Amino acid sequence: MSHVNMTSDSDPYKPDEAESAKYFFGFAGNPRLVARTSSNRWTEPQQEVDYYSSYSIVQVPKRYAAITEGIIIDRWGKDVDLAIIEALKPCAWNYFFPVKIGLERGEYWVPSIPSWPTVLLIAVEPDSLQWVDGIAVALECRKILGNFGIAGIEVEICEGQHTHHAASAKIEAEFMANPRGNTWFEPFSGPLGYPVAYLEDREGQGTMGLHLRLGDESSPVYGLTCRHVVSHDRPRKDAYRVSGEHRQYHIQGGEYVLNEAIGDLEYARGVLQGRVDNYQSRQDRWDTWYVHDETMQHRRLSEKDMEEWEAQKKHIARFDKKLELLTEIKERKARVIGHLAFHPSSEMSLLQPGYLRDWALIELDPLQFKGGFENKMWMGCGPKKRVLHWIPPEGEFRTLRLDASTETSVAKRGMKTGLTSGAINGIEAVVRRPYTNGDTVNAWQLLIVPDPEYTHFSERGDSGACIFDVHGVVVGMVIGGSGNKPHGSDSQQLKEGNEYKLGEKERVEKRVQGISVTFAAPIQWVLDDIENFTGLKPRLCAEDGYL
Repeated sequence: MSHVNMTSDSDPYKPDEAESAKYFFGFAGNPRLVARTSSNRWTEPQQEVDYYSSYSIVQVPKRYAAITEGIIIDRWGKDVDLAIIEALKPCAWNYFFPVKIGLERGEYWVPSIPSWPTVLLIAVEPDSLQWVDGIAVALECRKILGNFGIAGIEVEICEGQHTHHAASAKIEAEFMANPRGNTWFEPFSGPLGYPVAYLEDREGQGTMGLHLRLGDESSPVYGLTCRHVVSHDRPRKDAYRVSGEHRQYHIQGGEYVLNEAIGDLEYARGVLQGRVDNYQSRQDRWDTWYVHDETMQHRRLSEKDMEEWEAQKKHIARFDKKLELLTEIKERKARVIGHLAFHPSSEMSLLQPGYLRDWALIELDPLQFKGGFENKMWMGCGPKKRVLHWIPPEGEFRTLRLDASTETSVAKRGMKTGLTSGAINGIEAVVRRPYTNGDTVNAWQLLIVPDPEYTHFSERGDSGACIFDVHGVVVGMVIGGSGNKPHGSDSQQLKEGNEYKLGEKERVEKRVQGISVTFAAPIQWVLDDIENFTGLKPRLCAEDGYL
């Protein structure tokens, strides 16, 4: 690897420890800066914030913004990516993409995204690249961009990794009747975005993205998710087709999801019980002492108090019914929704160069979906309420469909992060996937940047979630995202020929703080590969006509 001598103030410089540690402050995983081509001296951006009337000086975090227009989109093609891949050969790189990067200033910050600079961001393995080699690579990449007529873009190399983001009929009826009043039931109901786990007690959980049929209307219904959610430690070169001898069953919601729902319900019930007990205590004191004391007549419960007391009792009865329904599916076998039917090998597609095959189909049991298999998405109660244009006029459930989309604004509902929205970057990310046997593949994937209301568009557990635009048109499927792997996942190391698996235990680990981006597979690539693998054309359930 050639070295570069820096001799003037106009040349890039080696960052000190503070810059290396803080330059990407605000990004998930707290990535370190390796090298950057800009010669502008970095100073820590700061702002004054008010914490309960006590003012503090803090660093201003960075965040991403999608490139949605401009000449760069027209000039950036696969030939640019391939030239950059060649330049990165000496590096243990994980992904790269061009994106806008700016500063997030304050709670009421309104981004001036058009003025944010566009940067080619390259992520390498931690501790794998020193500055002197990194700056040589970065300058070579900037030279490549210039050769393709893409000027004015700096190159920044950070340390970062790619991570995978891997029903009761009574409950479904209860949820559909009153979604907002029964949010605890959402993970165990029929609308898309529900969690998928193994029947056996093993790690691995993701999200159900779509309900499909293969061929004509007599076809079974299949649930679409990611291969790495259900691959069961199979070598990456192994495909799967269901056989009569052994079937791999899957359930709706792992133990953590169920226990979390029960715990939240019990907490809410406890709050109500405390109010009821308080009214009972006040009534007991009245009946025992105050009724005989003329100076204590004001302690008598008012008519309004009595009405509220009775209302709280009725609320508790409803909560008891909800807890009873969840307790009925406590056993894993009570949550079985079907068995694995197909998944391909985890290899590059022969139909679409650059597409890494990562899909799976679970044949669903119709007895577990009394409400049918419509592809509907509940648009209420995201972790942060998004603007109302995501709510369709006909109600809080949006019916998804397949069509051409020119929209850049998209949303998804996943097992981990619920309903989130973001924007599709105008240029795809290139993600390098190394395996322990020495093989590597370079995959082209959609890049989704979260909207300012969110720090993440997706996280671990959201793999398989479908991504759709404001009109309900499905555009992609969540595969993974940026950010270093969470602490405590050392036991989930790469196994021979396999990818990282999402463990249910990892859902209770600390969330990696900061902004992250999401990598996704274009839905048409996925559907074309399903047809090539099965020999049958997929189509959405409850949709007239074929895809």
